[in-house]
Amino acid sequence: MRRLDYGWVILCAGFAALFVNSGSRMAFGLLLKPMTEDLG
Repeated sequence: MRRLDYGWVILCAGFAALFVNSGSRMAFGLLLKPMTEDLG
């Protein structure tokens, strides 16, 4: 069995962090208008 290089692990972790960060920013933009309408 081949050993997994740590470079690939770091690269995948970086992409996952970027994906979660951009997803949370986009979701906040989509939810901002209904939240402001609901709370006045």
